[in-house]
Amino acid sequence: MPGESEIELFRRRLRSSLLVVHANPSTIVHDERLSEILLGLFDGAEPARAWSKVIGPYLREQQSGLRNVWREHAADPSFPLLDRPESLLVLERAEHDRERLRRCWPGPASWLTRISDVWGVPL
Repeated sequence: MPGESEIELFRRRLRSSLLVVHANPSTIVHDERLSEILLGLFDGAEPARAWSKVIGPYLREQQSGLRNVWREHAADPSFPLLDRPESLLVLERAEHDRERLRRCWPGPASWLTRISDVWGVPL
């Protein structure tokens, strides 16, 4: 889109990726603060570079597992993190940079435990 900033494009890509697996699009809402924090975990890479080199390939590789997570979320929508596009970044970072994710985590501590349960990685 003309005049769209790199971060806006990044957020749009996140939302589009979540729409592929999410059963109830009306509940999807961005968390700008979480987005900024998580983008910082990609070692200063510009959003477009982080997307093309890490996030996009990861989401394509994990599409089956992601579908399972959101299928379960459709049956039990009690975990609000899964209604945020940034949850896709959380799952990727939980798998590839869990220590830094734990250190900068801004949400409820119980969500880290729930992420671990949902995605099957230790946090």
